[in-house]
Amino acid sequence: MGYVALYRQFRPKCFADIAGQEHIVNTLKNQIKNNRISHAYLFCGPRGTGKTSAALVFAHAVNCLSPVDGDLCGECGPCTQQGENPDIYEIDAASNNGVDEIRDLRENVRYLPVMGKYKVYIIDEVHMLSQSAFNALLKTLEEPPSHVIFILATTEPHKLPATIISRCQRFDFKAITLADIVKVLSGIAAKLNVQTEESALFAIARWANGGMRDAIGLLDQCIDYAQGTITAECVNTVVGVAGMDFVVPFLNALAEGDADVLLRKIDEIVAAGKDLGVFAKDIVYHLRNIMLLSMTKSADILPFIDEKTLGEYQKLGEQFVTTRLLRSIEALADMEAELRYTTQARTLVELTFVKLCRPEIVEDIDALRDEVETLRAQMSSGAVKSVSSATEKPMAQKTKEEQPAEEQKKSPQQPEQVKKVAAEGEFKKAWTAVLTALKKTDTPTYGYLRNVEFEELEEGAARITFSKRDMIFAKTMERNGKIPEIEKMLSEQAGREVKLTVNTEEPEKKTAGERVQDALNDLIGKDKFEVID
Repeated sequence: MGYVALYRQFRPKCFADIAGQEHIVNTLKNQIKNNRISHAYLFCGPRGTGKTSAALVFAHAVNCLSPVDGDLCGECGPCTQQGENPDIYEIDAASNNGVDEIRDLRENVRYLPVMGKYKVYIIDEVHMLSQSAFNALLKTLEEPPSHVIFILATTEPHKLPATIISRCQRFDFKAITLADIVKVLSGIAAKLNVQTEESALFAIARWANGGMRDAIGLLDQCIDYAQGTITAECVNTVVGVAGMDFVVPFLNALAEGDADVLLRKIDEIVAAGKDLGVFAKDIVYHLRNIMLLSMTKSADILPFIDEKTLGEYQKLGEQFVTTRLLRSIEALADMEAELRYTTQARTLVELTFVKLCRPEIVEDIDALRDEVETLRAQMSSGAVKSVSSATEKPMAQKTKEEQPAEEQKKSPQQPEQVKKVAAEGEFKKAWTAVLTALKKTDTPTYGYLRNVEFEELEEGAARITFSKRDMIFAKTMERNGKIPEIEKMLSEQAGREVKLTVNTEEPEKKTAGERVQDALNDLIGKDKFEVID
């Protein structure tokens, strides 16, 4: 016989071999010990987590002549004939999903088992059955003969009819932890006399994404590639990701907003033939680790990381402003999902990183927060300083003698002026609340208004301005009578009557610097700021 893949060679032969599913293993063993075996089971969970393997072990265990603590004895006839037991039937529902196959199954369940006490039917990928096949299976699944057990396995239990699920004992298999995967991989490597680094095993476990079968398959590839000791660099090469020597300068450029370096690095990735989706996933992984380290100030929550990598994470955590770090993780996670459906992967990746580096070109509040926090960090480091004139004293600091006579005459009215200033921004807050409410209750109207220019006017009035390209939205709202409705909502949010007018002229465009200045004025004060090279 030719070479057998490792995941087949080391497939669990008993309950003790099933890793990371102790809650399920203990329940099944207790059922066998106490003779409380159900007639139908549903095994569901992510791929490669041991559903079919557990079903096969359970099928042999219920027919074992002398089980040991609910597990196989490994010596009797049913135990030694794994893979050849005539009383265990594996059915692939993906290729046998019609009603005729289920009718044949219903006819065969009447016959007694050949060797053991039970006939066990394992239906893999059961969610692939047609609706008529489910209907044909329903009655037999509810009341099968006493010598029959059904085990249904699926990765998508939500596709099963509720009538099927309600007739089964459901067991949810969870993604296997890194520690459990590394333990199994280490045991396999020892049996094969293969030298491995601990960092390499953790790298394999990380890319397996909780699936034991994927982890063992990746180890199989690494053994063939390494031709010796398996290292983390070997795993990165097999998976198709860049090593830390590439990732650290890349993340440095992202933290500094250097789009030029990032674009050149992306070009290197593409030229090397690496998958951009895998690369994006790897960058998100490192950014997440940096975020956890920055927030918790401890490496306990992180997976296995060597001292050198930990030091790099700490340096990068000091370079990233929090908003950019969080915005990068969110944007790259969204990009990773979009890469599955686009034919312009490189363009999408480049565009995403340019937006992360140049928040001034992105018209959303998160990007503006990024700009403001970056500027604050520059101010604290001395790259930006306040240049408010020392000769211009604030009005509150001027003595009575320094004030002009006309201002002294107006001093009794000063409290009224303070009240007016304190109310500035009141309508803008109300307008933001209106948009938030519309986003939940009236999506089309929210779409019309999301890009308008909102202005506060005097004497309880406000104005919204549609750009030339959005003039059709203004006409649509007027035609549908939406303006009075929006005016009413704005008044309710502001707590007093507001007169809303609509303008369709092109609003004055503000530069990125002016937008940042406005944001700083709102957050810090009315001071002026100057960038120092």
